[in-house]
Amino acid sequence: RLLETDSKSLRSVNGSRRNSGSSLVSSSSASSNLSHLEEDSWILWGRIVNEWEDVRKKKEKQVKVVELVRKGIPHHFRAIVWQLLCSAQSMPIKDQYSELLKMTSPCEKLIRRDIARTYPEHDFFKEKDSLGQEVLFNVMKEHLPELYVHFQSQSFHTSMYASSWFLTIFLTTFPLPIATRIFDIFMSEGLEIVFRVGLAVLQMNQAELLQLDMEGMLQHFQKVIPHQFDSGPDKLIQASYQVKYNAKKMKKLEKEYTTIKTKEMEEQVEIK
Repeated sequence: RLLETDSKSLRSVNGSRRNSGSSLVSSSSASSNLSHLEEDSWILWGRIVNEWEDVRKKKEKQVKVVELVRKGIPHHFRAIVWQLLCSAQSMPIKDQYSELLKMTSPCEKLIRRDIARTYPEHDFFKEKDSLGQEVLFNVMKEHLPELYVHFQSQSFHTSMYASSWFLTIFLTTFPLPIATRIFDIFMSEGLEIVFRVGLAVLQMNQAELLQLDMEGMLQHFQKVIPHQFDSGPDKLIQASYQVKYNAKKMKKLEKEYTTIKTKEMEEQVEIK
């Protein structure tokens, strides 16, 4: 019933803001406020939600929304905005999903019991040399060569610290207020933010990590890093966008990895 509930919330927000006397799209002052973030965030996001169909069709408005998302979606709007960002409301499966939620399943107990082991079965991330981790490994090798050599000398593999970054988009790494800020950007811009945050974390902790052995590094990733940004996520987000990120190179690495894996699978089939 989540989609139904959020749809009602969306209509409520639309109704409460419809008579505000200004529009994100039609009002020049609203456009100015959108650019300079001068309005109260509740009113601003109310307008964005209310005018979403028009906003998503105009590139300049999309750019403004991306900027706002990076600064954080207000908690009360988060569930609605996430659905808008991924076009959940317009998906054909939405009605079917709502109906399925009303039904029970004999598998529910098994699902709940096994949910902790569900993510590791995802083909994209389940192996230690999976695509996400392999790309991060190669990017670190290029941008943080000293740390890369240290990790290699300690047999400290990417899977030992980065698996949860990709599997849960940092939801099991950082406290919820920080993780949801990262997830805001993930919903808006995609997987790139995971690499950016990951590299930012490595850069910010490089000096300490270089002094530690494998056990010490494990403890650092598990005990220290999760609480480094308890005062707020802005420092981490800002550092993430200072990371040198070459989208074309990342695509090239992805293509190379996919080619290698495809060839390996074909060879395995031939052997069988």
